[in-house]
Amino acid sequence: MRIAFVGKGGSGKTTVSALFSLYMDSLGMTVGLLDVDVNSHTAEVLGITSDGQYDLSQDSVSNDIRRHLIGSRDAIFEDEFLNSTPPGRGSNMFSPSADNYVTKKYGQPFGDKGHVFTVGSYKDQSIGIDCHHSTQYIAENLLSHAELSNQQLLVIDSVAGNDAFGNSLYMQDLLVFVVKPEREGIHVFERFYELAVKAGIGDRVVVVGNQVATDRQRDFLRDNIDPKLLLGILPVSDEIVDARLDGEKISLGHVASNYQELFKKLYNKAKTLKQSEDVHYKNIIDLHRKISQESWVVGSYRSGMQDQIDPLYRSSGASNER
Repeated sequence: MRIAFVGKGGSGKTTVSALFSLYMDSLGMTVGLLDVDVNSHTAEVLGITSDGQYDLSQDSVSNDIRRHLIGSRDAIFEDEFLNSTPPGRGSNMFSPSADNYVTKKYGQPFGDKGHVFTVGSYKDQSIGIDCHHSTQYIAENLLSHAELSNQQLLVIDSVAGNDAFGNSLYMQDLLVFVVKPEREGIHVFERFYELAVKAGIGDRVVVVGNQVATDRQRDFLRDNIDPKLLLGILPVSDEIVDARLDGEKISLGHVASNYQELFKKLYNKAKTLKQSEDVHYKNIIDLHRKISQESWVVGSYRSGMQDQIDPLYRSSGASNER
């Protein structure tokens, strides 16, 4: 199952996605928490410190991961690994299991069985000449090569708002839009939902109100969001705010009963929307066909990138590491 948390910057999606991951970990799920946001704080709020050596967007790391994902596929070359390159027979797959190559090497543990993965932000040499979308490609590669059991869950602390539609990050089982009681956040959500409907995934979007302090703020969200989409509202937590001001990590103890109730709703909603691996693979293939015809691909790579599609893959199920 794949659940992405999105929202305008400052909405609190990092805190909510981290708390949700801690809660699902406490229920025995094997959770992979993937931080794709340009402002990477997910590991930090979980009390994990590093000097960036685990950042997936580092060339040495992303190249190593892509070489591993390629596995024994002769038709795929490392320098032609697009953000949409699909798995095929012989590919190595990604999962949040502790014995998976990527998880073991680049995941940082939290909770009982959880691991957080950080894409990372701009590098010094990229200032002024790059955009964050290119650093997100490795996250897209992991998600397209993810194969999950019923007890495994990928949680994506995604990009801010509508940036999710600039790549394949919107192709998840459930998209949770986190919004504060503010007009700007509502406007971002309205555009996000409009794009989701056009992309054919409007039924996969739910909204979580966050950082609500008064009845008026609660009423504002209820007045401006379709009640069929608004799954719940979380109040401001002084305990969490004070913990972060003191430099303390968030923990399972911060998942109060009202959070638990909402998180159960999120998980149950995602279960009803969970796509089969065959459907998810078809979506990846459809996107790859589209991207391989884009001018930036045709102008920079060899023609015929659609030959990266293995027509026998899902029918044979012949991949390597799961």
